[in-house]
Formats: sequence, structure tokens, C-alpha cells
Amino acid sequence: MRNFAIAKVYATAVLELAREKGELAELLRDLEAFAALLEESSELQSAFYSPEASSAAKARILDQIFPDAESVLSLLFLKTLVRKNRESAFGDILSMIGRLRDEEEGILLGTLFSATELAEGELQGVESQLGEEHGKQVKLEHEVDGSLLSGMILRMESHTIDGSLKTRLRRMKNRLMAADLGKE
Repeated sequence: MRNFAIAKVYATAVLELAREKGELAELLRDLEAFAALLEESSELQSAFYSPEASSAAKARILDQIFPDAESVLSLLFLKTLVRKNRESAFGDILSMIGRLRDEEEGILLGTLFSATELAEGELQGVESQLGEEHGKQVKLEHEVDGSLLSGMILRMESHTIDGSLKTRLRRMKNRLMAADLGKE
């Protein structure tokens, strides 16, 4: 997440405001719909993210896209991003909104790094096992890390569990170096 601090500030603010107005579900649907439109349309991406396009032009585009937005807050939020030149943070803000909601609902988030792609169902198996251990739902992102020889590294909240071969070999080397081998 490139704009972590910015994303957290905006996500927190819009979530609080949506709750106050009783429009949280509507806001989330609108923002997801806008994200889907951005994904589908390279023309919209160019217009929305263009540094050359004025804030007023972008606001007019948003008005055309959201004539019947479920939440008035959705349009105001997107126009605020445009006015503050924070359009590039939209994806990160949307991700942060999801993270904050997951945290509020007691869902544990994390990332599982492995040397290779996981077989079908392996990630869900790890999530299920961790969920049983912690008594909560667990959602993991998966990333392939080519620097790992074998094994996995799990990062959840502020904890890291390193079961990689690289780390095991380093620990073994350190134990061997520290041992008094050959001395009688």
C-alpha cells in the first residue's frame, strides 16, 4: 500500500461519517461500483487519474457516473479526493476501508509468503486452521516470494511466524558457529 498514512486518514474519516449518517452499506456499494467501473474503463482511468484534467472536469465526470448514487456521501467523498488531488490514493483507501471493517468485525488479517504458488485449497486450509486456533475468522493474502527456498512465512498483525528453509538454515549455521566443536 503506497499511501498507507493517507489511506488510513481518509478511510477512517469516511467510515465514521457514513456511520453517523446511517449510509455505511450504501457508501460501500457505491465505492465498490466505482472501483469496478475504473477497472473496466481505461477512458475513465485516464480521466480520473490524469494530472492534466482539472478538478472541475473530474467532478463533472463523477456527477455523470453517479446521478443516482445510493449515498450522497459517496459522491462527496470522491469529489473531495479530486479536489485534494488524492485520486491516486483511491485504491489504497478502498483497501484500507476493507481492512478497518475487518478489524472492527474481529477478522484477523495477514499475509502468507511462500516460495511457490499454493495448491488449490491450501490457503483456505491455513486460514481455517488459524481461525480455529484463534477463535476468529482469518483472511490471508498470498504472495510468492522468490527469495524463499522452501517453506512459508506468515505475518499477522504484529506477529511473524517464519517457517522458511532459509531461516532454518541460518539458525542451524548460528548454532554450529556458536558450538565448541572439536574441543575436548
